[in-house]
Amino acid sequence: MWTNRFHNPGLLFGNNLGEFKEIFDELTSAVGTAPRQPILDVWQKDDEAIVRAELPGLKVEDIKLTVLRDELTLEGHKAPETLGEGSKYIQRERLTGDFKRTIKLPFEIENGAIEAKFTDGILEVKLPRSAAEKARKIDIKLG
Repeated sequence: MWTNRFHNPGLLFGNNLGEFKEIFDELTSAVGTAPRQPILDVWQKDDEAIVRAELPGLKVEDIKLTVLRDELTLEGHKAPETLGEGSKYIQRERLTGDFKRTIKLPFEIENGAIEAKFTDGILEVKLPRSAAEKARKIDIKLG
């Protein structure tokens, strides 16, 4: 019966349940030390897109932004903290290591008009739509 498989994991995974648990434990134990991606929001407003990324503990010099046509790439590095002698982590979840994210936007970006500011661990980037992408009215002459 179908529902019995979910009530009895042995039926769902067969004899491989122990192997599955080992893989799962290995993956979840590495979460605290593996580099992860920063959390971000992207939205569109009129003729621009706005990206807001959470980058706690980073400095401006740890962050690199590049733009190519309709893509924004955010790169950075956060060095792990060094614990004092005799100390060890009990739990470690904070972002460390290198990260790189590329965000594809629905339009090309006007490179010369990009604004970026970094305040209290929040990076906000305003990406205006390229003039070539904007619709423009064409006057029609009589005659």
